[in-house]
Amino acid sequence: MTHPTLHAESSARLFGGQSSDWLPVHLYLDDTKKAFGDFRHRAFRHHEQGALLCATSLATDPAHQEKLYLVAEQHIREDCGGRLPTIEDWLDCFDVDGLGKLDKPVISTSVMNQLCAKRFNASPDEFAEINDWIDGLDASTRLTDSYHSAARYLRHHSMGCFEVEEVFGRTMPLSNGHNIPTRYIAEYHNKVEFGYIPAASEWASLIKHKIWMSRASFIRPMEALA
Repeated sequence: MTHPTLHAESSARLFGGQSSDWLPVHLYLDDTKKAFGDFRHRAFRHHEQGALLCATSLATDPAHQEKLYLVAEQHIREDCGGRLPTIEDWLDCFDVDGLGKLDKPVISTSVMNQLCAKRFNASPDEFAEINDWIDGLDASTRLTDSYHSAARYLRHHSMGCFEVEEVFGRTMPLSNGHNIPTRYIAEYHNKVEFGYIPAASEWASLIKHKIWMSRASFIRPMEALA
């Protein structure tokens, strides 16, 4: 296992500056270990799409986002044996036969938008962006709605409800004149899908180990310049 501080020191060697300049990237990527204590926590952010989300969450300037993406990629490759997996790579390692109570019918985003509109007294299109993001149909995530039901592991859980606040802000105005906490939308989304809000650990526990998931390997400076 590696630590954010060690990743940050590696970043300073690779990209210059002080390790403290890069530490927020590594803290962001490893924050998911709060939800699950072993290597399987990496499934939530240690992938190509997670690196992009990290960069856009921590910076607004495109040039700075590009640099942070490279730092996030460094972290992920160091943790995953030099590999930059995709979300689909993680999904291919799920024990889909063990989903149990998580194996519920997938509700389409359009239907979810209509249900949210009824629940919160607003129009369906006001919820489309958040529900697309929860379902992994946003442009940065690029999951297809035909992927198996374990694809919901990414954001259909209590941790994902708080991630909605990070991405969309804590509240959003509705056409009915009220502001609503964005987390309420995510929580309602989960309750409609599953009848409750799953914990991220319920999903992570279904991942079958592959060597690349827990193979630490630090990148040498010359490799970063190649």
